[in-house]
Amino acid sequence: MLKLVRLMMKINFRPLFIVAISLILGIVCLASFNFNNTGVGIFALVVIITLMLTFAMLFLLSLINKNNRFFSFIKKFKPTALCVLIGITISVASFYTILTLFNSNENITLNNVALSGRICDVKNYNNYMVVNLDNVKIDGKDIGGNSELSITKSDNAITSNIVNGNYLSLTTDLYKVNAGYETVYKIVNNIKYSSSSFVGNITITNANKTVKDVIKQNVLNNLTLTLNADNANLAYSMLFGEKDNLSDDVYNAFSYSGLAHILAVSGLHIGFLVALLVGLLNLLKCNKHLKNIIIFIILFLYAYLTNFTPSVVRAVIMSLVLLFSKTYNKEYDALSSLSLAAIIILIFSPFSLFTVGFQLSFACVFAIITLAPLISDCFVGIKFPKRLADALAISLAVNIGVFSITAHHFNVINFVSVISNIIVLPLFSVCYMFLFVFGFIGAITNVFNFMLTIPNLILHFIKIFANFIAEINFLNIKVFSVGYLVISLMS
Repeated sequence: MLKLVRLMMKINFRPLFIVAISLILGIVCLASFNFNNTGVGIFALVVIITLMLTFAMLFLLSLINKNNRFFSFIKKFKPTALCVLIGITISVASFYTILTLFNSNENITLNNVALSGRICDVKNYNNYMVVNLDNVKIDGKDIGGNSELSITKSDNAITSNIVNGNYLSLTTDLYKVNAGYETVYKIVNNIKYSSSSFVGNITITNANKTVKDVIKQNVLNNLTLTLNADNANLAYSMLFGEKDNLSDDVYNAFSYSGLAHILAVSGLHIGFLVALLVGLLNLLKCNKHLKNIIIFIILFLYAYLTNFTPSVVRAVIMSLVLLFSKTYNKEYDALSSLSLAAIIILIFSPFSLFTVGFQLSFACVFAIITLAPLISDCFVGIKFPKRLADALAISLAVNIGVFSITAHHFNVINFVSVISNIIVLPLFSVCYMFLFVFGFIGAITNVFNFMLTIPNLILHFIKIFANFIAEINFLNIKVFSVGYLVISLMS
């Protein structure tokens, strides 16, 4: 037992990390039982009980032993033990709220009701489209949430007016969304009802668009004016993470080449954006406090434009923690920063834990923090140049970190991404920075549109490279879904 205590003394405890783990375990446990997945729930419950008993035992042992050599351990352990209790308390409290809001045992169908709402998201497919509505009213009453409508297309019907910002109304049957793994996306986006209809039964009313809709539409119009159609849609996807306008061929090429992540706004994009802003503000010799305020405002507005997705919110929180720690000469701890981001996101949206965006984002960063330095040291040990060792280490760490998650969600393991990302990411960083600056400026004035020639050329090369790599099929291995229990065990 004393050996175990001495081992614990050598560990660098992060109270925020323990709170985050406790919160995640509580969510997994309670949600799994609610989703009728008892295997995962029991596994999480066993881990929670083991964690609590281990820390309680070590805490009591450190109090009983009066030897001075435990003094530093006691001082270090007390706040950690307190944080564990706080984390578990947050977990239970969060899911009491969830279980109150979403009763998965209740099936409700509303027949022949008048549904109206504002179109806030449109996904186009071959024979149908899926529309998300906010400001939803059922028979004139506000439901306090969103609704999803599946619309079947017809050859002679006009769908060009089914766009963000317009209002939609129809008479239809509504089905309550029940809590479950397959409906996580709907729950996270506060979609309370789903329905379906033929396009001919829908009435569209033009309305004043929100500031978000206007900005994004102006950016898209400017990109379409300057770039060719494929590149404009690629650029728009890179800026806002919306892939609906991409052709299947382009999207599949990026997926099979391991480059699909650059089409969804994530920590990679936020990292490049922060580097760009810091560089520009340093050139302007801004006061460090003013610089932080400007960066905070820009990051918040950008997160708003990208719908506050978990990966963006995580990256924004971590970037702000890093900036403020440097401003006030405080030590920055990446793992604690990551944990803080997880706690904030899960308190406001606990079901985000089960979304692929949250899992990939946090798994990538966790792997980079914990595995990349070890892998880099191995490469340096066999005489690799330091920069190449770091680049390979990060790419390998990310692939290891997301291995079980991609196997579960996409049924594929991609080995080519290690090489493709090393080649493409430096080019993408330049492309993204030009797109961000001159894409948004172009929404106001097209005077500087000639600068978009640079990202246009880079996008051409990236597309050619993605198509070439995607043809190497033996590096993409199809697998069966591994399930959440395997993900939990591998994590």
